[in-house]
Amino acid sequence: MPANAFIQAWRNAARDLELNVTPWRVVLLPSAKCLVADLWVGGFGSPRGMLLFGRAEQIEQRADELKREHWAYAVLDAEIDTAPSREEIMRRLRGWGWYGAPDAMPGWLIGV
Repeated sequence: MPANAFIQAWRNAARDLELNVTPWRVVLLPSAKCLVADLWVGGFGSPRGMLLFGRAEQIEQRADELKREHWAYAVLDAEIDTAPSREEIMRRLRGWGWYGAPDAMPGWLIGV
């Protein structure tokens, strides 16, 4: 489970950067396996959003299934225990790319 500072940093960024984030997002896969992502970021990484996991063990042998179901994900390892800066979050979001509706793209991302 991520440190509260990590979740709070993303919540603060969500307010400032017009993001849709949900901590502890439950994902039910077709194999009937249930995964809990530490954080979900809507609109980025894939049409279904980006799932953030703190440890590789959380997804174990489900990485291929996540990809087949069109989920984007990142395993953050030690990063999950720290509070990223607003600039780090913006850099990461730009790298993942916008996959949401064009008219819902956050203003700060337009023209990047």
